[in-house]
Amino acid sequence: LREQICVNCQTAAGRLRSQLAQFLSIMVSQTQSKELQGLSANQKSDYMKLANDATQVLRGSSLDDPEYNQLKGDLAVFRKLISQIKPGETDLNNAAVHKWNKTHTVLRQFVELETYSRHFEEECGKRRNEEVLLISDLRKPPQYISSAYFQRVIPTIDIDVTTKESKLTSFKSEMYIHERHRNKVSPLLEPPVKKQILQRDEAAMAGGDYVDGYTASGFQTKVSEVKNFVIAGVEDPRTKQKLTILQALSRGVLNKDFGTYNNLETGQFMPIAEAISRGLISVEYGDAASTNGFENDSVDGLGSLNSIETETFAVSGVVDPRTGETVSVKEAIVSGLLDSKTGKFHNPVTGEELSLLDAVSAGYLMADASLLDGEDEVDGPMYQSYTSIVLEDVKYKVSRIINSLTGEEMTLEEAVRAGFIDPVLGIYKNPRTGEVMSIEEAMKQGLIKGRPFDSKRDLDSNDVLTYQQLQVRKQTFKAGEPILMNGDLVKPDQNEVMLDKLRAAVGSSKVTVVDPRTGKPVSLEDAVDSGVIDLASGMFRTQDGDIISLTEACARGFIDASLLEEILKAYTDSTLGSLISSGRFDPDTGLVMDLTTGKAMTLQAAIQNKIIDPDATYFYDLARNRVLSLAEAEESGRLDEKSGQIVTATGERLSVSQAQASKQICSEINPKEIVERAESLALLRGYMDTNMRGIKILNVSDMVSVEEAITLGAIHLPTSCYADEKSVGVVPLQLAVEMERVEPSVALALFSAFNLHSLEQEIATGLIDPNSGKYINPTSKQKVQVDAAKKAGISNPDYVYLVDQQTGNITTLGALVEKGKFDPVSGQFIDVTTGQSMSLREAIAWGIIIPFVDPEKYVDTSSALKDLIDSGKVNPRAVDFVAANDLRMSLRDALANGFLTMGSRVTVDPETGDVLLMSDEAVVQSLVE
Repeated sequence: LREQICVNCQTAAGRLRSQLAQFLSIMVSQTQSKELQGLSANQKSDYMKLANDATQVLRGSSLDDPEYNQLKGDLAVFRKLISQIKPGETDLNNAAVHKWNKTHTVLRQFVELETYSRHFEEECGKRRNEEVLLISDLRKPPQYISSAYFQRVIPTIDIDVTTKESKLTSFKSEMYIHERHRNKVSPLLEPPVKKQILQRDEAAMAGGDYVDGYTASGFQTKVSEVKNFVIAGVEDPRTKQKLTILQALSRGVLNKDFGTYNNLETGQFMPIAEAISRGLISVEYGDAASTNGFENDSVDGLGSLNSIETETFAVSGVVDPRTGETVSVKEAIVSGLLDSKTGKFHNPVTGEELSLLDAVSAGYLMADASLLDGEDEVDGPMYQSYTSIVLEDVKYKVSRIINSLTGEEMTLEEAVRAGFIDPVLGIYKNPRTGEVMSIEEAMKQGLIKGRPFDSKRDLDSNDVLTYQQLQVRKQTFKAGEPILMNGDLVKPDQNEVMLDKLRAAVGSSKVTVVDPRTGKPVSLEDAVDSGVIDLASGMFRTQDGDIISLTEACARGFIDASLLEEILKAYTDSTLGSLISSGRFDPDTGLVMDLTTGKAMTLQAAIQNKIIDPDATYFYDLARNRVLSLAEAEESGRLDEKSGQIVTATGERLSVSQAQASKQICSEINPKEIVERAESLALLRGYMDTNMRGIKILNVSDMVSVEEAITLGAIHLPTSCYADEKSVGVVPLQLAVEMERVEPSVALALFSAFNLHSLEQEIATGLIDPNSGKYINPTSKQKVQVDAAKKAGISNPDYVYLVDQQTGNITTLGALVEKGKFDPVSGQFIDVTTGQSMSLREAIAWGIIIPFVDPEKYVDTSSALKDLIDSGKVNPRAVDFVAANDLRMSLRDALANGFLTMGSRVTVDPETGDVLLMSDEAVVQSLVE
């Protein structure tokens, strides 16, 4: 049954191949050039691949197959048509495209069916066993005739080339004495090759595996080699000096996370494999099992035994877009289709210039498909392979060459003399069809049989074919495991690790830090090298030697806000919060879960077992307003490793959950929020005392200062709001005063600071043009949009205050942008009620917005007269009462004459101490009269 299935599969495959060949020829003849104009680059690549695959897959079993030869010519026409189309930006969608897409699907299904049937036949072959049995004829007992000899006759098969009929033209016989003692395999068992038309297995069509039971070719499409090495030195692209690995990493020349060699001056980078190839990185190759003799300068594996994998792919042919035919590599170089120096493929019809890999992907270069493996998976430059091309002399030991005209075997020397093989151009000429193909293609078809030259056992003789082959070399660098030093892993400098993360994000050579010692701007790189910034601890050293947090350094103007945000982002992928969200740390119990074993353990045990790295795990300490690593928290007494609890300033121990609820810490690091708070402090410190206390926060017993409230997120300056999600939610600051969450004196100071940084002030100083709604660059005097002004550091709209009369609340220009009330591009104010657009000047004139903040209007600072007297703030015997028209009398007389009562709301003039009545002036005026 299995053998019958194999026969059926072979029969079906032959019929399908014939039908597909005819169908493809019809498809090509019915497709007009205009129908495919505008194909996208991807579609062109797919159709070129379709033509190339069909040429290989549908090859017939005979060298002289008119049906296949017709198809081959038609596919060359189709390749020419596709090659000459200029690619469009989007995929073409019409009836012709749909037909060719379905044709591609049918061909793929045919390959899958053929692959399955071939595999089935191989499996059947593995299970087939032959046994030689001696059978006795019971009717005629065996008779002893002779033991001298017997004769074996072998027929010679001849095939008529025209009719394709096979005939037994002659018989060859040989006598063997003592048959049972001779070799089991006779050379006569193999039929002569005379005029034999070689039968090909379908595997030879696709990959050239077997022909007539022999290896069709020794042609190697891919060779891999892995070498182990350590990096001995790195050339600095700026100074040309030789650097150690640590120096190269600290200066940003090497990026171990992305596997690149960088030139920070030009911004260019290249894969490490390419830098090694160019000699920019010197290496020492060694034994994979030993690192003896290598300098032990390891940083996360770069200084350990690394490896570089070199894959060499042979290019067997090039499609000429002008004809659609496949030409040899040498011809492609001579005709200008291929530049062997740059590796670029040039399409002379469309003017396209493709890189080597793009040309392979598009089907112009014939190479092993695995060359493109992994290219689509690379995101960015991370450990990219370096691809280059070389023209290499290759040698093959040729066993025989088939003369397709006569079917006879030839030696290499005879084939070269007859002009069938040209080693200079690397081509084979089929004497029967006149077809010219590359030597590689001839090997695949079984016309040339041989194997790669082995210098250890082969001699250079007349049967060695030498020619130049275009090879693609794909080199991939792989960092090794870190080396052990005295039994312990060489631990990288966390400061260097953090700086390395930032190099790719911000460019560490960009000037964004003010050196507190000189007052001059320096780069992040220089600030770290000089010790001004310690990224591992998140600290900054001032000119007096004081150590402050990076957040405080930003608030004081030493660090640019955008840089601080990028620095904080470098901590976000290794926070205590990420351990919690991944289920590795329980914030209530303080226990760590080993996800590999499923066992729970203390934080201390997890650190000792290297499950958690305390030097590289961070959280934000709100009480100290800084980033803190677990190691530093434990060392400073802020964290108890045994219990996994946070220790407060009073010695109270809180679980991480409790510490977050009471605003002690934040397990996650939110760069945007932290930077926003630093900018808020920087603004307020210029206008008020931020240490003023008078703000209530849930779960905090005492009144906190303005600085603390901003750090804890209770006061949000960009929206002028008070925030406490668990009590009052988010409310305007003036409402928070009425709710007694913010004391009037503190609100008054805040609103006074807002007024000094109001829209009116921006207009008065010439920073904003109220007609265009755009900022004016003080240096160039050019008008720029709001977003551009913020990026350029001209002004931050999030801290430009005004009053929105539609809501009655104090707000900012940035908040209006967020709410859709101000268009940052056009500079127009938008009335959300009517949808009408107007300039800022018109909005101010019509009273829709007030460009300043009047603190007295939004804060009631009055108190009952009785409360002031009881608290000792007012002495009724020594204080005067001042009424309308500057009518002055003693407070006792004012009470006696009915101008005010003990319950009246009054204020005290801070300069004179006089008592002022906070009531309707018209009423007081009538009383005075």
